[in-house]
Amino acid sequence: MKSKFLCPVLWVEIVSATYLEDHLPGALRKIANYNNALDDMYNANFVKLPTIDDSCFITDGHHLSTKGHKEVANYLCAKILSVLNKTTHRD
Repeated sequence: MKSKFLCPVLWVEIVSATYLEDHLPGALRKIANYNNALDDMYNANFVKLPTIDDSCFITDGHHLSTKGHKEVANYLCAKILSVLNKTTHRD
């Protein structure tokens, strides 16, 4: 039986602060390479986040702060609703 509701998996870009490079040289290049691979594999289902300001990360430069989580959550909520509106079959 075919489902009436389709929900694709979304692959979210990895983001980090620009100063992460100071702590882990080469990290930004590796993150970019990984994001490019995800984009190549999942294209339409890859979610590229808008630019996240360095102030949205905790001091390690990799993990989001409360402010950062709110910004990403707001963006993802809008993106998910957009995808659901395109993929939900209505009777």
